[in-house]
Parts: sequence; C-alpha cells; structure tokens
Amino acid sequence: MHLIKQHIKAVIFDMDGTIIQTEPLWDRITSDTLRLCNIYVEKLTDRDKSYLNSLSGAGFREALQMLKQYFKLSISLDEFVHQTKEISSQTFNAPIQFINGFENFHTLLQEHKVPSGIATNAHRENLDFLSEKLNFNKFFGKHLYASSDVGNRAKPDPALFLHTAKQLGVQPHECVVFEDSPYGFKAAQDAGMPCVAIAHSRNSKYRHMAHGVIHSYDEAMNILHDICNNKITTINQK
Repeated sequence: MHLIKQHIKAVIFDMDGTIIQTEPLWDRITSDTLRLCNIYVEKLTDRDKSYLNSLSGAGFREALQMLKQYFKLSISLDEFVHQTKEISSQTFNAPIQFINGFENFHTLLQEHKVPSGIATNAHRENLDFLSEKLNFNKFFGKHLYASSDVGNRAKPDPALFLHTAKQLGVQPHECVVFEDSPYGFKAAQDAGMPCVAIAHSRNSKYRHMAHGVIHSYDEAMNILHDICNNKITTINQK
C-alpha cells in the first residue's frame, strides 16, 4: 500500500454499474418510460436492443435525447426527462447492493487515507437519493459530483473528472478512475487519468480504452500496484 500512496493521491469512482448494482433497475426504468410512449422493449429487434445497451453510462438528459431521436418520439425532451425522473424515483426504492468487493476495497483506501469521490453522469436528484439510501457520505464525505456540477457537461467530456480531482485537491495524473462505460473510459483518457474498467457484458467491446480490467474489486489492489509499477505501459487489450 505504501507504493500506491506514493503514486496515487486519489481514487475517483463512477456510480451506476461501478460501485452499485443498478443496471437492471435502469433497464426497467428505460422499459417503463418507453412503454408510456408505446414502445415495448420486449418487441424490439436485436439491433434496437443493442442500441439501448450502448446508452449505458451516457448522461441522463443526453441518453433521453438520443432515445427520443432514435425512436422518433413526439414527446418533448423536458417532458421525457420529467417522466423518466418520476419513474426512476419509484424504481430506486427497490433494494440496491454494492458491487462485490467494493466496500472492502474502499475500507482499505480509507485506512490508508487515500481520498476518493464519486463522479457520475446521473442526475443530481438521483445521486442525492442514492447517497441517502446507501450512506455514500460514509465513503466519500462531501465529494459526490454529478454532471450538473460542471454545467451539465456529461462524460465523455472530461470536465466532471477534472472537477472532482480539483475538489479532492490533487492533480489529474495523480488520480485513478474506476469506470464501467465507454463514456467514462473516454472521459478518463481525456482527463489524463489512468482508468480501471469494471468488466461486465455490456463493455466487452470497449475495455481496450482502459488501462486495466478487473472482474471484482478483489483484484483492485493488484491492478493499482501494476499501475504504480508502470507494468501497464500501453492500453490493456483485454
């Protein structure tokens, strides 16, 4: 851990799919909000379903704008956003679990006084709700940031990661990002931050954009040691 502390001054986490298991809930939210527009996910083609999967990790408003355009929906964007927020506020009352191993890994960071924060494309209301539900303050204190904190410049814009690093009091190159979406991988690249991909079925085509890949947070310390030892000198091809 001493080596890690020498080279890594802060760790930045995405939220959905990276520290909490919310992807199935977002699938349900997408299905429910499209159903109100007479679009039924279970009747979609494989191509349409693939497009839905590609939006995982996109900014909240940006994803809805893309859905509106793709399915040629007549609903206004503002109403679509409002409708989806209403559905999400109900859906997220369901039990939500942390990603396997995250809590133990974060405990190690805290024990060794490595600061951390959340940088998520989720809308602020959702972040605040989940923070209260899962006690994010226990892990991150006040360092909980959404795209609204940087003028709604959602990932893949690097602004959110750069803002989080600044608030944590460190330089971008001193951070490591944990992410699960291509939007986040690109944002970390452009922010000049090494990125670790949390592997799941939806990002297999994009993991080459990250500097390392883990399938569980049980592997997180090893990948951080690799980064510090400069064993990962080129983009990982996993």
